[in-house]
Amino acid sequence: MPHKDPVTEDVREEVMSRDRVHRFANLCAQFEIDPDEDTKGATDMWREAQRNPCIAPMLDPLDSGPCSGRLTLDHLHRHAGGTKGKRAPSDPEHLVTLCALHHLGEGDKGGRIWATANRTLVRAYLTAIYGEADD
Repeated sequence: MPHKDPVTEDVREEVMSRDRVHRFANLCAQFEIDPDEDTKGATDMWREAQRNPCIAPMLDPLDSGPCSGRLTLDHLHRHAGGTKGKRAPSDPEHLVTLCALHHLGEGDKGGRIWATANRTLVRAYLTAIYGEADD
């Protein structure tokens, strides 16, 4: 049964594109690469961001661990506590790109799901981009 508010291909691409750009900027800053000065380094960072736009390593570089699995989109209510039993809207202001390990815990034997444990970090990321939530 299809969802009432599906993620369209356009929205999916917009979210992944946004997260690729932020991941690229983060990688350049992390490795102290100036894209205007070091085009080879910037190209390498862009390739990495293209390959893996998962935001977990960007938001939680010390504790997120390595990415694994397919890329997914995580729905997130922008207000603290969320809305129990109701999925957030399928728009860029409520979606982020995560790999399957960070979003669903696929392949993780520890039982901890990064996305659930780090809602505050993800909300702060979306607030930095879009401003305070209206919902």
